[in-house]
Amino acid sequence: MGSGNRSALERVEHLRGLLGGARATTRAARTLAGFEHGNVLIGAALHGADRARRGLEPTDLEERLLGVLGTVLTPQEIESWGRVYRESVDKLGDGVAVVPRSVASLAVESGYSAADLVAGFGPVVEEALAKPNVAVVDREVLAAGGPVDSPEFLEGMREFGYGVTAFSGAQGPSPDAGRAAVRQELPPVHARLELESFVVERAVGDQGGGRDEIYWCASSGSNKTSGAAFTSQEFGAATEGTEFTFSTSNRTVFDGSTSSGVALGLYVWEADQSNSEWYDALNKSLNDLCRYIFDTPQWELGTGLMPGSDVVAFMGEAIKLGSWLMEHLRNHDDLSCSRGIVLDQYDLAVIAQRGTTKWAFNGDGYHTLTLRYTGDPVPFPAGTLEYVVRDGTSWGTPVTMPAEFSAATTPALAHYGGTVHAVFVRPSDNALMWTYKFGPLWMTPAPIQSDVSTCAPALASYNGNLVCAHAGSNTGHLYVREFLPDQGWSTVLKEFKGDSTRLSPALTAHGDMLLLTHVGNNGFVYHREHHIGRGWGETYEDDQGWETESPVTTASAGGELWKVVRRRQNNVRTYMMIGDNHGTGIIPGWETENGLAAVGHENRIWLFRRRLDGLLAGAPTGAWTDINPTTSVPILDEPAAVSNGAGRLYVMYRR
Repeated sequence: MGSGNRSALERVEHLRGLLGGARATTRAARTLAGFEHGNVLIGAALHGADRARRGLEPTDLEERLLGVLGTVLTPQEIESWGRVYRESVDKLGDGVAVVPRSVASLAVESGYSAADLVAGFGPVVEEALAKPNVAVVDREVLAAGGPVDSPEFLEGMREFGYGVTAFSGAQGPSPDAGRAAVRQELPPVHARLELESFVVERAVGDQGGGRDEIYWCASSGSNKTSGAAFTSQEFGAATEGTEFTFSTSNRTVFDGSTSSGVALGLYVWEADQSNSEWYDALNKSLNDLCRYIFDTPQWELGTGLMPGSDVVAFMGEAIKLGSWLMEHLRNHDDLSCSRGIVLDQYDLAVIAQRGTTKWAFNGDGYHTLTLRYTGDPVPFPAGTLEYVVRDGTSWGTPVTMPAEFSAATTPALAHYGGTVHAVFVRPSDNALMWTYKFGPLWMTPAPIQSDVSTCAPALASYNGNLVCAHAGSNTGHLYVREFLPDQGWSTVLKEFKGDSTRLSPALTAHGDMLLLTHVGNNGFVYHREHHIGRGWGETYEDDQGWETESPVTTASAGGELWKVVRRRQNNVRTYMMIGDNHGTGIIPGWETENGLAAVGHENRIWLFRRRLDGLLAGAPTGAWTDINPTTSVPILDEPAAVSNGAGRLYVMYRR
């Protein structure tokens, strides 16, 4: 491929043609096609250039964008771009191409600020999410270690030449929580991300003939660090099936502090003979723009759409801005594919434990990039809820939940209405908080009426309703409340004054019976049964004569009813009943200082415990050989577990 960039005159005429609606023949130009509300950063940059040439003071956003242009254009050229933009708008009006009407309709006296961008960002987000190459993915997919991209996303990436991905695990705080509650800054961590290797799935094919070298560029930023410009070495003979490893001395794309996450812009190019000075300058400026994402709290407020959608749309705008400038500056259609990736602090925690993740770049060529995390472990406050999912025979890495899900006690889990529900005690006021999984999101925790407790609640799905039991904070009496499909949480609270406990109760549906179990203040185990059509019976003492200082757990599967207790010698004793048959025993080698979690999953009982070293462990009935989930952080107390009825087993705990 021949060397050389476009001249200043060629660049300005290329811009005139683009604004006039000339057919987009290059991949970078095609990325801008088909947007009514998008390309807003490009429009704001051109509007700012027009205002700057007239001596008008730029807005905060225009100043940043003019800084991006200034890394690769002279002041005279920026002035020329502003003039061509104004001429095109005056001539074509609403018919001007690429620039959205929200910007093109502005008079030159009116600046376009960050506040204007936020105020009008809703349509940009909705338009972006409708594109197949923009995705907000369930964080559980990232934790499972499989492909994060759908076939539709991969095809959309090839069509538009770029893709943008963010992850979502929880809905943000409710609007009435106020702005201060929108983003709770986490402890900072020193994060480092490196490009380890890539595989050529489909070769690019040199546009000029005769060369098949490629290289990578990257921009990055966090709320505390603007990344350094990155350009890799060239990789020759990039033919299908070849795997390449990045130089150990030149592979770091982000190395710095963050308390919110990291935004990455990654570009794969065909190699050329030009020097990299302008690439470095442009990437450095795009790094600052990536940092700007996390510098601006409004992105967390945004549009009220799916969490992660605002930032993924903004990252898409930044990627398009970078691709647009590179395409204008170059003489050749060098860019194969670009990708924006937004990793918040919870995503960084996932990939820190996984070590590596793989990312597809399906453009003119198709490359699979391996990204490695080599930074410090991501810290979270004590009491933060975290969970791990077993899908089939594989455990994913743990998924940490946001600060709004911090708990004073072990959570309670149940599967109801086709999804997983959780109830936990809020540390600030001991209120029982309820949440559930809706698609990729855990919904904003909401209080269950005015219920409060100082120990963990219990939760079960029974007779078409969701049932929650808890011990009262003051009385220690057991209380039961139901969630009804057409009403939500009932205002009727059933109180069992004769049942007092200082420990968490247990609830299990077994056939037409709901079994409520608690440990009395004397340390003995008691049960109370509810039968359909008969209501609640009287409390009776368990016939095993068990004494314990920890909560008892119960579960049902395959017709078996299990009761499991941690005895005072820290060993684990089980009782199983099926019909008139029953059996009891001690699990050899199992010790714990806490209660356990029991759950029916795929027609058998699974038990999980906190080992004496604090780590999570568990196993199904049978050999009782530990099958350790992929957790490396000690947990604070007993875990909770639930099966989603579709092959997935959730285990949640406080870390």
